[in-house]
Amino acid sequence: MSYVKFATESFSASFPSIHQPDTTSKYPSGKYEVTGFLDEAEDSKTLETLRKAIHTAADAQWPGVNVDALQHPLKTQQDGTVKVRFKSKDRPATQDASGAALDSELVIGRGDLIRVAGNAKAYDMGGSKGVTLYLNTVRLIDKRSMDDGTDDPFGGPDDGFSAQDAQEPEFM
Repeated sequence: MSYVKFATESFSASFPSIHQPDTTSKYPSGKYEVTGFLDEAEDSKTLETLRKAIHTAADAQWPGVNVDALQHPLKTQQDGTVKVRFKSKDRPATQDASGAALDSELVIGRGDLIRVAGNAKAYDMGGSKGVTLYLNTVRLIDKRSMDDGTDDPFGGPDDGFSAQDAQEPEFM
């Protein structure tokens, strides 16, 4: 099995778990990951790169295979965008726009403009065949979010009602 290297153009990060594995989402994977929603026209170069990497990895494993019959991380959404998820069991390297390492405390959040480099690899596990896109390096192009990793859109607690102090009302 061979790995096929790829690097994307910049896109807006969705559902990023780059600084720690995803353990709290609705369907936690326990892996480092990031998703992108790509437009066929605006992100055509990235989609072409990813499709080529997926096809090359699949063809290396199963020459002449119909890639559309395999599982792969490119999913066309109802609105026509293409959802793609990159993941890894190991923490990816993170870089600034010049390629210098980011401080390990800096959190890449949703909406940040990023590029991703990784490897496409074919798999055959338990009757399930497909290609996955491994996340090796994330380059932060533009820090657009104020995300600090807590996934709290309000920026911390407010004074007021506390569920911990709530008591059931007593009815007579």
